[in-house]
Amino acid sequence: MTLPGTGQTVKMTNNGTGLVSPVPGYAETVSAVGREYVLSTEDGDRTAITFYEIIRYDPTTFKGSGVVIAVFDRNATGMLAPFNGMMVVGTHFEDPNVRAAAIKLWEWQSAIPLSTDTTATAATPEEPSPLTGTTTTTTTPQMVMLLLLTTLMQQQL
Repeated sequence: MTLPGTGQTVKMTNNGTGLVSPVPGYAETVSAVGREYVLSTEDGDRTAITFYEIIRYDPTTFKGSGVVIAVFDRNATGMLAPFNGMMVVGTHFEDPNVRAAAIKLWEWQSAIPLSTDTTATAATPEEPSPLTGTTTTTTTPQMVMLLLLTTLMQQQL
């Protein structure tokens, strides 16, 4: 990964988990959501990325191409600290001949600044009110990205 503002490359390894599902009505298209854990091999710093993807595959060649949106955790203290809280967008290219995906990410310049409150945690939805039947929730950046992804998928239907 390349550090923002410096151009310095950080050597890293990563692993993670994801849930891949077909997009209804589009046999060649899947959506994915997951967590990728990142370790700097230079200073041992760690962070994680929550990601969402939509990937379309060519049914004859099995090559895949798609879009990615993600957000970095805010817990890095070493070389990965410049990525803390960063929202990114990118592309996903997959070639079955090399059995690997090439993912390129760019920082998303949001009009909404990142909160400096590092004690905030994801809120849990409250129980529906018996009088109104509505549910109140607090929206986190992850929820906003999921809503964006859901909206994009619904527009394709």
